[in-house]
Amino acid sequence: MASARLRQELCCSICLDFYRKPVILRCGHNFCQDCITGVFDTQEEEEWGFYTCPECRKRFKVRPLPVRNLALYNIAELYKVARPKPEETEILCTYCIDFPQHAVKTCLHCEASLCEVHLRAHCTSEEHILLDPTSPLQNRHCPIHGKLFEYYCSEDSVCVCVHCCLSEQHRGHQVEMLNKASQIRKAELSVILENMGLLKAKKNMATLNLTRHGRKVEQETAVLTKNVAALFSTIREHLGCLEHHILNEIKLQEQKVLLPISELIGKLEVEKDELTRKMHYIEELCHNTDSLAVLQDQELDNVRDDDDDEEETYSKHLISTSHVDRLLLSLIIQKGLDRYVATIPKLTADRWSNVECVSDLLLDDNTSGNNICLSGDLKMATYSTEAQERGANSCRFQTGQVMSTTSFSSGKHFWEVEVSEDGLRSVGVAYSSIPRAGQESIIGYNSQSWSLTWINHLIGVSHNSEGKTVSKSSTMRNVGIYLDYEAGVLTFYQLCNPIRHLYTFTCVFTEPLHLAFRVENGWVRISSKPFWTIASTTESKVGDL
Repeated sequence: MASARLRQELCCSICLDFYRKPVILRCGHNFCQDCITGVFDTQEEEEWGFYTCPECRKRFKVRPLPVRNLALYNIAELYKVARPKPEETEILCTYCIDFPQHAVKTCLHCEASLCEVHLRAHCTSEEHILLDPTSPLQNRHCPIHGKLFEYYCSEDSVCVCVHCCLSEQHRGHQVEMLNKASQIRKAELSVILENMGLLKAKKNMATLNLTRHGRKVEQETAVLTKNVAALFSTIREHLGCLEHHILNEIKLQEQKVLLPISELIGKLEVEKDELTRKMHYIEELCHNTDSLAVLQDQELDNVRDDDDDEEETYSKHLISTSHVDRLLLSLIIQKGLDRYVATIPKLTADRWSNVECVSDLLLDDNTSGNNICLSGDLKMATYSTEAQERGANSCRFQTGQVMSTTSFSSGKHFWEVEVSEDGLRSVGVAYSSIPRAGQESIIGYNSQSWSLTWINHLIGVSHNSEGKTVSKSSTMRNVGIYLDYEAGVLTFYQLCNPIRHLYTFTCVFTEPLHLAFRVENGWVRISSKPFWTIASTTESKVGDL
């Protein structure tokens, strides 16, 4: 009640809202500045001849000048900040008529909401059940009988009143008091809450692990970025040295070609000057009228004797033979690039020891099917319509398949494989225990093998007869196969442009693995190209690749 009285004192009697810029008149009453100004303006327009206070009706012959009431303004602002917000609870006390107060409890028996003052005077008997402020109360009454819900029907999972318990709809059902049913429900919710807590803990752990893995990936990519930048910086440095050497060689060849040409040009210029002088002298003789002087002059004899075509011959020789040796420059470029390309594996030798790049793998003739022809170096398998005459043994496939002589039971390995443009071709890995005959012997169609297969324009992977299409490229002929035995990872890569990841199998390997091929109307070959990789360990040093 005191709070309501305070709220009333802090409201303007004109706008009935909290004071905004309150001012005080000489009579002692307070109003909002805009409100009292509007009242005085109206009185002035109506020509009353005087001004009155809206609160006490005191008259003023001269228009009053309201004074700003800062103390009242501060009190009103503090109250507005401290008062209960409407959104906190919109349930008002049922018994506060003039100045409604916010309710703190609701009585189900009285169907009324109570403020703190009325709550102290409320009945405390057990039938007066008090709850947090609730509205509306209609949802706590039976819509059929209008009575309060007092029971809970477990079979129908609904709240019922006492009349519903006796009705045919719920007769014979297990019915509990609301309090007891609520306790049972709370116990069930506690179990659910506990399980959710455990599930949340698992998800938190999974999130933590993923976050740590993400940070690890970020660290690895940062090291990779630095290492790749360092590698290409080294490449640019080597290519820059090679470029400088070639440009110097071009300059030397230019000087070598131009030097004799410049010397001959200089000599010819001197001779041209001498000829010009002699021509002027002869012209003077031709205009000389002294016949004796013309006949006795010896210069004319020297001109006749100086007729020699040696310089002209040498000049033609230089023009025909003096050129920049482009073949020499091409050889320098080629050999320089060859030497540099040969040094790339050395630059990365200490960075890819964790991946064994196998290029000396051989195919096992003892496992080769009779329609498979192996090359002399045992790296290429070609399908043949004519059966080969091979001795029978328990290791030989009865289908067009072959495996490698070497198996792998640990470590990380990489192979590059080339395939023909046409035909049915499969590459993959298999255990030695793979069947050798029948449909179940085909790699990818049993639990002992994993394969990547080309069929027409489709490329798919398969294991244990379960397949999946991974590409529709008809031009992909180079494939990389990566095996991490301990991690149980087998990955296929497309090595032609664009180079990309195709598919990764993950499982637990239990036997040594052989490289395995299947060929029908085509060929498959193990590439002998050297291959190097960039490690991504966090111990990598910038500049070392």
